[in-house]
This record gives sequence, C-alpha cells and structure tokens, in this order.
Amino acid sequence: MIKLNNLGKTYISNSTLNVGIEHITASFDINEFVMITGESGSGKSTLLQILAGTEPYSYGRMIVDSEDVEYYGEDDWKRYRRDKVAIIHQDFQLIDDISVYKNIEIAYDGMEIEV
Repeated sequence: MIKLNNLGKTYISNSTLNVGIEHITASFDINEFVMITGESGSGKSTLLQILAGTEPYSYGRMIVDSEDVEYYGEDDWKRYRRDKVAIIHQDFQLIDDISVYKNIEIAYDGMEIEV
C-alpha cells in the first residue's frame, strides 16, 4: 500500500516558486486500479513520477508498506522501483528490435538485454 499525506512538489525557476502539486492525500492498495485525470499542467505527471520514485517530493509524507520513504537511500529507491512499481510511458519508449515483454523486462535494474 502507498499512502500520501499532504504531499506537495514545488520548483524554483528564475527566482519564482512554481507549484507542481500541492496537499495531495490519497492511498493506493495493492492490485487497485486507479485513474489520475485532470487538465494539462494539473500535476498528473509530477504525481506519477513521485509515486514511481523517479522525482522527489518537496513536503508531506509518502508511506510504502508502513515505511516512511523520507529515509530511503538510493539503494532503497532502486529496490522500490524494481519490486513495487511498474512504469509504462505514454510515449512508450520501446526498443523496436525486441518484444514488448523484453521491453518491460529491461525496466529492472541490472537486467541485461539479449537481442
């Protein structure tokens, strides 16, 4: 289970504070189907990157299986991405010369590609 409590992401650009997402509180159960919808620029991709462990959040808490990820090191994030989440990009980013199954497999750290 993933729980978000008052989660937010801000960016600083040219001395301007920009809000990516703010005050998100939600929980996601194992095998639950969730759709994240909204207008362009509303923070959907930012939220997904945080959930995927590829983008840090600025404030709030993210709890994964009762463990606060605030204390995660790089090895913990690698393990999280390997064992807990799967990412399929909307632009697919597939390698044309291998099967879809092999494309999905290469998301795992340390996976060697056999073409």
